[in-house]
Amino acid sequence: MSDTHVLSRFTRHHLRHVLHRSLVPQLPSADFDIPLSNHQVRSIWNNVQGDVFVLFPKVAENFIFFTISNAAQFKQDLKGFTPSSSVNTVEKLVTISSAKEQGVWATGLIQSQIAFSRAGLNILGLTENIEDPRFDTRPMLSDMKFLGDSGPWYTPFVEGGLHGVFTIAASSPDECDKATADLKAKFATSIVTTDKMTLKGRIRPDANKGHEHFGFKDGVSQPALRGLVEPHPGQIQADAGVVIMGYPGDPVLDDPTAQQRPAWTRDGSLLVFRELEQDVVEFDAYLKEQGPHWREFVHGADVQPPLTNAEGADLFGAQMVGRWKSGAPIAKAHFRDDQQLADNPDQVNNFDYSVPNVPMPTDRFCPFTAHTRKTMPRNLNPFMIPKFLESVAVVRGGIPYGPEQERDAGASLKDGIHERGLLFISYQSSLDNGFVQQSVPFANNDYFPVTSFSPTKHGQDPIIGAPAPPPVQAQASGNVPSTGEVTVRIKNQAGESVDVAGFASRAPVEPTTAQPFFVTSRGGEYFFVPSVSLVKQISGL
Repeated sequence: MSDTHVLSRFTRHHLRHVLHRSLVPQLPSADFDIPLSNHQVRSIWNNVQGDVFVLFPKVAENFIFFTISNAAQFKQDLKGFTPSSSVNTVEKLVTISSAKEQGVWATGLIQSQIAFSRAGLNILGLTENIEDPRFDTRPMLSDMKFLGDSGPWYTPFVEGGLHGVFTIAASSPDECDKATADLKAKFATSIVTTDKMTLKGRIRPDANKGHEHFGFKDGVSQPALRGLVEPHPGQIQADAGVVIMGYPGDPVLDDPTAQQRPAWTRDGSLLVFRELEQDVVEFDAYLKEQGPHWREFVHGADVQPPLTNAEGADLFGAQMVGRWKSGAPIAKAHFRDDQQLADNPDQVNNFDYSVPNVPMPTDRFCPFTAHTRKTMPRNLNPFMIPKFLESVAVVRGGIPYGPEQERDAGASLKDGIHERGLLFISYQSSLDNGFVQQSVPFANNDYFPVTSFSPTKHGQDPIIGAPAPPPVQAQASGNVPSTGEVTVRIKNQAGESVDVAGFASRAPVEPTTAQPFFVTSRGGEYFFVPSVSLVKQISGL
């Protein structure tokens, strides 16, 4: 087998018009150390499906959820389906870059992927555990409460029992819909799917391209897998196995005491899909309401010239997210958006949350609760080492769904007609290390990030968090200290004695109104994304 790098036919010149992407393929270069063997690199690019770690470039993306009605026929039909590989995605990026050079729009770019639920693998005869305790034992529906979903969930997730999902990505909605119709026809006698089981995502038009419905630039920060993705300055890096099974960074492979995964899982990944509905009208109204109070959340800074109410609203939104709508981080653009910073791929992720002369983690410019700081924290030394933070990284995709919302919707807080939001996906080799870690111990944990040696309550992620349960009220008969470590013994309603241990602090003054939340999960599922070679193996090729 040749030792030539699998991407040696490409140069940076071929990709020059897509180098602003957060995920740029790492081409052969003496400038970068590649911690993978040439054989490993070749296997990953040729065998990992194309959306997993470089993400499909697309204008439209359809997710076709299905159940398998005839396993034998499905395997036959699968012979006519060729999923896109990661190297195919690079080829599409080269085509797009070439079209931009000529000043035209690249068309005819169809990309496809397939993934299976645990039930789907079982029906196809792949019954071995993949050694992910969550994927192997339950669907996402069983985790609904655990994930903080208040519901209700929608079709196709609320019914449960999904076997898989096809992903079709394309350079136009019409191309995407045609490819979807062709695929459904190809599998017509082996799967069950309906119009309600096809979810359609579309890039927002014109100036909103690349922004989700709240108006924020999406996908700005992604982990660069070492040896596979060229890191921009400041970009978080992670070992390949954090996302792709069978390589260093895969927590199962790295644990010599663990039961190892079946050989067929190599070059696979775990896909999390979530349908996240966004209440755009109420979100905008909330920011507008907070705008005039901007002086209350700049920590006494002398902002000159003073912010207008509209600028104050934008700042409040940026503090909720951790970035401005342009994508510029508030850690660098403290009080006003900076489009020039946002447009510079070498600067937009080149930051941490430290402040000069402040040795400990601080929320001087970026709140600890900001969405980006909650889900992918930076520099939490000495409380969390960088290697741990790398291990929880996910490649995060997503595309908006639903119609555009007029930004000035009048006095009404809900349009009452249309639903819109984000079709969220993430890729990781471990659900509990990736999506679950970011969602529950991080985003939904009032005490995260860890910022001191004593637990400090910060609050929920204001974007994907959920209302915390109300505190338990108990009257103490003894002398309870107001500070320091304390253990209180109380009796619950069943008459049982329960010890509650922790650090006491004076109860804060409760706000007159509860923290509102504007994102509602409408369901989702966990899937395994098989390698290209495993798809062929399942089909019998």
